[in-house]
Amino acid sequence: TQSDKENKVWFIISVIIVTIIFIPISTIWFKAISVDSQVWGHIYEYFFVTFSMNTIILTLGVALATLFLGILAAWITVFYDFYFKKLFTYLLIIPIAIPPYAVAYCYADITDVGGLLYTFLEFLNFSQLQYLVPNVRSIQGAIFILSITLFPYVYLIARFSFANNSKKIIEAAANLGIDRIKLFFRCALPLGKPAIIAGLALVMMEAMSDFGVVHYLGISSLSVGIYKSWFGLGDFNSAARLATILFILAFLVLSIENLIRKKNERKVFSFDLSKQEIQIFSDKNILPFIIVLLLTSIAFLIPFSWLIYNSIILVVTDSKVLSYFYKASFNSMMIALIGGLLITMAAAVICFTQRVYGSSLNFLVNFAKIGYASPGIVIAIGV
Repeated sequence: TQSDKENKVWFIISVIIVTIIFIPISTIWFKAISVDSQVWGHIYEYFFVTFSMNTIILTLGVALATLFLGILAAWITVFYDFYFKKLFTYLLIIPIAIPPYAVAYCYADITDVGGLLYTFLEFLNFSQLQYLVPNVRSIQGAIFILSITLFPYVYLIARFSFANNSKKIIEAAANLGIDRIKLFFRCALPLGKPAIIAGLALVMMEAMSDFGVVHYLGISSLSVGIYKSWFGLGDFNSAARLATILFILAFLVLSIENLIRKKNERKVFSFDLSKQEIQIFSDKNILPFIIVLLLTSIAFLIPFSWLIYNSIILVVTDSKVLSYFYKASFNSMMIALIGGLLITMAAAVICFTQRVYGSSLNFLVNFAKIGYASPGIVIAIGV
């Protein structure tokens, strides 16, 4: 029939898109088969365990922190009423637009010896308390930096889920007198779990593929190992083998995400896109305002202020930097515009095809997503 022919066209287009995505990845896998035995032996003996363990700790730490921050921010901004609620609702999204390594520069500059916090304590004659200043150049610091920049992934999805999916069920439970803790754990969280898990999978793949933050803070992860193997030891094949391990971890994350999401899916959604504000906890409590203000300050206001301040100093001391800025800004906007359009069209085609054919095409979506776990420069070399 005509419908079957159209479905086949969608399927063929999706296969072509996934093939284009998969060719560079398969090239890296092919390169990983044959490596310099001496170089790989050196990496395996002295660095492999450290690279792998740090990557796993970093990924799990960021996953837990972003899960807590994202759900907390979503829950408060949806169900509580507080001052400047609409403003904070948007401000909590902006940290995702700031490069994590720029936030790492900010907090390293603030917390390093001789930095702003040390100077401030010295000014107050509290130099004896300088030992309390946290060291951001650690794996805990890397988890902190990545968490405050990546939590909007979870926040956006959780907020949409709380505000629209099963809103009437949550409102009914609240009106029946269920307390706030039970309302969260027994109603809102289980109903939003499939969407939240999907956002968490993106966060985990972003964390395991990050290079800028971990390299600047001196953390040895698999992404740093890829660069060291390639540029330091001169063996791209060994770097490709480490990248393959990242792919395997990403595939495990996607598989677990798919399993958990399917297990927790329930056909109890009352989808509602009405613009009516939800007023379940209508009392203007100061605590939600303080929590949101603190999170916004740490994730956005402090890094943004630091970036603006240092940008002004740079322009004042070197006016030529503006000419580079204009060109770099134009290139960034063009890459974002063209890349965003291509990605959106490709994703729409693949997701629509999956919807037509059902879960039998989940492998297409997983193959399309798995490259997200590899540093971009490795994919570029694969290309």
